[in-house]
Amino acid sequence: MKISVPLRPDREDMVGRQCPNKECKKYFKVKAKDFANFNGEVFFCPYCGVTAHPDAFLTEDQLEYAKSIAVKKALGPFLKQLKNMEIKADRRAFLSIGIKVDIREPVIRQYFEKQSRRNIKCDKCNRTYSVYGVSYYCPFCGQREPFAVFQENVETIKRILKLEETLSEDKDLVRTGSVRKLYEEGVFDTLTEKMLDTIVTAFETYCKNKYAGKMVELHPSSSYQKWLKKAGNKFQNLDKAERLLQEDLGYSLRQKLSEADTKIISKALQKRHVLIHNSGIIDETYIKATGEDASLIGKKVRVGKREVEELMSTLFNLVQKIDETI
Repeated sequence: MKISVPLRPDREDMVGRQCPNKECKKYFKVKAKDFANFNGEVFFCPYCGVTAHPDAFLTEDQLEYAKSIAVKKALGPFLKQLKNMEIKADRRAFLSIGIKVDIREPVIRQYFEKQSRRNIKCDKCNRTYSVYGVSYYCPFCGQREPFAVFQENVETIKRILKLEETLSEDKDLVRTGSVRKLYEEGVFDTLTEKMLDTIVTAFETYCKNKYAGKMVELHPSSSYQKWLKKAGNKFQNLDKAERLLQEDLGYSLRQKLSEADTKIISKALQKRHVLIHNSGIIDETYIKATGEDASLIGKKVRVGKREVEELMSTLFNLVQKIDETI
């Protein structure tokens, strides 16, 4: 028996979706009309980019709702038949046996779609979806304008870097010592380090998608994923990125950078590498790459708020130049 269970959109005509990737599992919403008219076999997570059949993106609440309706529809007729078999015992008889069916009818489990923070209309396929944070992919077509994604990352980072300042303006938080406690526990330092990683990742993602899009233009029969795979992690290193762009596009990244800009980006890339792969502890490789004093080996790498802001400004200017010329 096949049972069809329609999902109910919210007030904005959106239905929830959830990434099937166990390492992501993030929630987002899509326009109900767009989803109903979508005939593709592949759907994308807007956060991590994992692909699967659209049916794989049901939320856990939706699955429970669908199961409860299916059980009710499947068992309903059977329970009705059992109820019809009930027999009351004849109290006047010396021996009389009654049959009573005391099985409760399955209850439909209700659910409500969650609120999300921002609606996005894809500039590629013109469909609408809604996310909590930065969206790297369109759920329907997979691609987004790389520069738009990079800009969203920059705006998010700016807000987070202002968090300490914003909280410090709250008199109640200052009076209770909450802000001081966060500072003492290193929360703001950790956020600053995370923002360094985020802006570098945003730059890498922008470059990879810009490169892949251009290569598909030059080689229409090739796939977008092929060029993303070739790019790999080359945009985490300026020398590797330069070679890739020169060989495939005849484009020089370094010509767009001043010597000062190159130092800012190179040092940030090295710090990110130490934070991600060496728990933030400076080693000989970092010293050789940055030219800093060897006495720093074994110590925790320092990342300042102004340093991240300077890096963000430098990368934003570079991305603008790339976007204008590729």
